[in-house]
Amino acid sequence: MGRYSYINSGFIRRAVEIGRYCSIGRNVTIGTGTHDIRGLTTSPVLPTPRNLTKYADEKRKKTVVIGHDVWIGDQVIVLNGVTIGTGAVIAAGSIVTKNVPPYAIVGGNYAKPIGPGTRFPQHICDRLLETKWWEIPLALLRETETDSPEKFLAWYEKNGHLAKREPFLSRSRKV
Repeated sequence: MGRYSYINSGFIRRAVEIGRYCSIGRNVTIGTGTHDIRGLTTSPVLPTPRNLTKYADEKRKKTVVIGHDVWIGDQVIVLNGVTIGTGAVIAAGSIVTKNVPPYAIVGGNYAKPIGPGTRFPQHICDRLLETKWWEIPLALLRETETDSPEKFLAWYEKNGHLAKREPFLSRSRKV
């Protein structure tokens, strides 16, 4: 989990990567278990041929990747293998079964685009992604114009090149 991200309550399985500045609500489940349905039982209690307890099918384990500045509402379930793009918003109670593009707003069971589709016009979303603002030190970000993306981008055009970066080191793939 990246800096300045938090989860109120819930469950995060292994192989989950969460970027910076994410706000995750109550009773959220990120990543779901898998069980082998080809054997005698789906229970993980019976030993495998190697005499080990099997808790998931290794071939079907997939990483969940959550970008930066993602807001996930209360009681959301994010299934294995899903990537949620930077800046996305997931409405409370949603079940996310497919990838969510950057800055998209999705909700429902199963999560689909809602509202205007993205938080900001696409050209603003693209420019924000280019800035990688989440790599700018927090102290400097607190001195910028953050009450609107347009004001921040104007500040960034003048001052962004001066910012010392703190890169986010992804373990699995680009977020």
